[in-house]
Amino acid sequence: MKFLFSSIAIFSLQNCVYNLNHIDRIEKTEKNWIVEEKNQEKQNEVTSNN
Repeated sequence: MKFLFSSIAIFSLQNCVYNLNHIDRIEKTEKNWIVEEKNQEKQNEVTSNN
């Protein structure tokens, strides 16, 4: 019974860590998209001004 409980605890912990990493990765991706959009807007302004 102890083995089963510890296995479940370890699995839950690993799952939690995975989810945190996944959320972090999603946030970084969204930030990159925002930066790319801003760069694209600047690029469009430069080309429209010329």
